Formats: sequence, C-alpha cells, structure tokens
Amino acid sequence: MEYSLFEPTIRDGSPSGAPDDLHGDTGYLRPCPFSPNYQVPLPQAWKSMALFVLYRIGLGIFLVVPIWIGKANVLWSIHDSLLFLAVALAYLLSALFGIPLLLQRRPRFGTQVQIQVLADIVLISALMKASGGVASGLGILLACSVASGGILAGGRCALGFAAAASLAVLTQELLLVFGALPSPVSSTSAGLLGAAFFAISLLAIALSRRAEQSQILAARHRHDLVNLKSLNTFIVNHLQSGIIVLDENKRVRMANPAAQRLLVLTGRFSSLEQTGPAFRRAYLDWLDGGPETVGIGASADGHSVQVRFARLPQTDNTLSMVILEDNALHQRRVQQSKLKSLSQLTASIAHEIRNPLSAIHQAAQLLNETPCLAAEDGHLIRIILKHARRVNEVIENITQMARRRASQRECIVLGPWLHGFLADFADEHRLTPCPFTVKGSDQNLKALVDPSQLKQILENLCSNALRYGQPDRFAPQIELHRDARDRRPCIDVIDHGSGIDSAIADQIFEPFFTTSHSGTGLGLYIARELAELNQARLEYRPRATGNSFRVSLADGHAGAVEL
Repeated sequence: MEYSLFEPTIRDGSPSGAPDDLHGDTGYLRPCPFSPNYQVPLPQAWKSMALFVLYRIGLGIFLVVPIWIGKANVLWSIHDSLLFLAVALAYLLSALFGIPLLLQRRPRFGTQVQIQVLADIVLISALMKASGGVASGLGILLACSVASGGILAGGRCALGFAAAASLAVLTQELLLVFGALPSPVSSTSAGLLGAAFFAISLLAIALSRRAEQSQILAARHRHDLVNLKSLNTFIVNHLQSGIIVLDENKRVRMANPAAQRLLVLTGRFSSLEQTGPAFRRAYLDWLDGGPETVGIGASADGHSVQVRFARLPQTDNTLSMVILEDNALHQRRVQQSKLKSLSQLTASIAHEIRNPLSAIHQAAQLLNETPCLAAEDGHLIRIILKHARRVNEVIENITQMARRRASQRECIVLGPWLHGFLADFADEHRLTPCPFTVKGSDQNLKALVDPSQLKQILENLCSNALRYGQPDRFAPQIELHRDARDRRPCIDVIDHGSGIDSAIADQIFEPFFTTSHSGTGLGLYIARELAELNQARLEYRPRATGNSFRVSLADGHAGAVEL
C-alpha cells in the first residue's frame, strides 16, 4: 500500500550513537540491527521497555525478599545458598540500574533491550545452577525473558535470544553429565525447554509484526485525519459562502469569516443573540416550520443575503447548519451565463455586418479617388467613410467582448503594478511626461485579479480621464487605498472635468450609451463586465470638482474559495 501524502517519519538512529528520539516522541525506530524491516513506534517502544524494567524489578524483589526473611527453601530447592543470594542481589541491582537508562534513553533502545534480556539469561541460568538445574522450574523465567525480548526487539534478535537461552539450558545438561551439578537433570526436559524458547520467540515475532502493522496503519490514519481536518478548516475559512453551525441551545459551534462578513458583525459571535435581528428572526421562523431559504438584507456592500437552513443529525444531539450567500454572486453567475449566449449571438451578427461594411467602405474609398468628383459628392463620401469607421469600431468592440476569455486571477502587489502600467500607458499614447500621479500610503496592497483584464479596465478609465478631464490644467490622479466599508483594496481614477449629470449617472455603464459624438458607448460597459469577471466592482463616485471611478478588487491578503 502506498501513501503519497503525510507519511510518518521513520528514525533509523544515527551512526554516531545518538538516542532514537532526540527529536521528540514521533516516528519509528528499528530495534534489531539484523532485521532492518522491523520498526516500532517510539512512544510504544519506550512504554513497553518501562513495563519490562518494572517486571525485572518485581522479579528481583521476589527473589531477594524470601532469602532475607529466611523462607527461600520453602519456595525453591536451593543447593548453593550463597550463590543463589549473590545472583538474586545481582539481578535486583541490574533491574534497578535499568531505571536511569530508561529515563535518559541512553544507550539507544535496541541496545538496552539486548543488555537486559542477555542479563536475564545469564543471571537466571546462574539461579538455575544454584537451585539444581532444569528441575528447579526456574526455566520458566527464561521463557518470560525470551518472550519479552521477542516483543521488544523482534526480528532475528528474538531468535538470537531463544538460541542463547537454549544454549544456557543445554549447558546445564552438559555440566550435569560431567557431574558438576549435585542433582540429575533430565535431558528430555532440557531439550523441550529449548524448543519452547524457540516456539515462544516465533510467536513473539508474529505478534510483534501484527502489532507493528496495526500501529503503522493507525499512525497513518491519524496523520491523514489530522491533515484532512486542517484541509477542511482551511477550505471552510476561505469560502465566500458563509457557514454557521448551531446546536440545540442556539449556541454557535462553528462559523467561518465569510459568515461574519456577510452578517456585518465586528467580532466573534458565540450565540444566536449576537447574529443580528434579521438572521435571528429567520432562524426562529425556520425552527417553527418556516421556509428553508430566505433572503435578508445584511450584506456589508448593501446586497441582500440568501440564507439556507438544514439539519445535521448527530448521535447525541441535532445541529443546524446555515449557509449564507451574497445574492450578488448568484446574480453575477446568471448574468455571465446570459452574456456568454449573447456574446455568441452578437459575434455572429458582427461577422455578418462586417462583410457588407467592408464592401461599402471600399466602394466609398474608390469613389473618393475619382478625379472629377463634385464637391457635394465628396462631402457625402466623407460622411460615409466616417460612419463606416465608427460602425467598424463598434464591431471591433463587440468582437473583443465576444472573444473575452475567462479571468485568470493571480495575486499582485498593486503599487508596483500601477507604476508599471502607467509607464506602458504613457509610452503607448506618447505622453511625455506621464500626466497621472499615484497617491496612497499603502503601496503594498495585494489584489486577486487577472492583470491583463485589470489593464483593460484602467486603460479605459485613464483614457476617459484624459478625454473628459482637464489634464492641461489639473493632473489626473490614481489613488490606492482600502474601502471603508468592506476593507477591499481600491483603485480610484480621478479627473477634474465638468462632472456627469446626476440624471444620467445611472446610465453610463449601459451598452451603447455615450455623451460623445465620436464614442461607441461600450467602453465603460466592457470595463464593468471585466470587473465582475474578477469579482470586483466598478462604481462612479461624483466629486465636488470632477469625476471618480472606483475599482474595488478582491483582497489578495485573504484569498477566498468560490463554489
């Protein structure tokens, strides 16, 4: 099984002998140098080691206390009391010595396992010798040590521990043959005990491998869940749609920043009472059986907000989820769909008009070149050529609008971008020096916009500022700032012209509306459509002296996901 994301770290240990967990209790280690494929989670490994150390301390106390109180012969058949006492004390001291090693985690985990298990094999074998060999029954303690070593170290090390324990038991049998032990030992019992050691080690290997696979799978699932939760939180927090989850007591369990913005709330809210009267009334009506979708007027930019309610049944209680959407976004999507169909139709019409228009224009040019043309006829031909060029300009604008591509938004720093745009604008229009001045204290404002489409918008606004303003007397300005209402980054193009009559101010963005005899009336219309494609707003703002057109852009400092 492959995991392409969020793989847990595997720590192999370093050649310098550094402990396995210098970087915290995360990741895995390989305790057996002869089985590099066997790995154990760090926290689980050291917890198991702590249990083994406690077991050894308890066994040491169990061996020493009966000798201390004079009751050892009741429990064991001791043939050499001094040897048994010395080995029992040595076992207890070795077990106690494992505590500082465990706390300091030095040496590394695999080394500690090998030291303690081999110490058990040597010392318990000595106890068996002092108690009469295999017949004493102390060989079962070796089985416990072999099983513990197999679980802690795993792999080939478990078989090594079993082999060492079997060799110790067979050594007892050989010593018996040569008469070194005072009581006879059954060679059959020694052989069966050695075979039991190997069986126990193989069983420990199987169990440890299964536990290893389960732990690795659980760790990977835990990593996936943690990162999935982070991903879900990121998506919810960056949605343009607001999301609020309330419990049965009308407490807010979760709310994203978009909900706070759409409800025009200044701070965090934790209860229904803090969400505003319009939302509270709609929610209570829904609880009483009212409609699941309603509209409330609570948006920060003046648009109404569409609210949808739904229930989220849980095992312990029932939660309510509320989805808030700015109606302007929905209307914008509908408008874009209509414009797409309209653009295809207008493109076809423009193509059909262009062919006869080209013929008319060419015929008028040929007539204009006639040497014996009367003055009155020449005047009429010039009128034909003038209006043919105007119709062709309209067709060009319509064709450009029909071929408009989808916006490819990116995050740009507005200050440096504006200076670069003005340099190109002045060069294209042969303006020396550039008549525009850029103002604004925060030149590092970021916006999420298609740079090429923003360039088209500002080219139209700047051209209008030069055409209808008074650039020879007052320099037109570009101001960069944040909107006081919704804190969006804004670009204001300001001229000092005569202003626009309030009676027609609402019509300037309509297609083909113009107050100029030479204009087509499509410039501001196309500019506004391009702004809406980028989730921006283009507004006219009258001034005491002149005109101001404001482009409110999506904030690049906190990108949002639109669904």
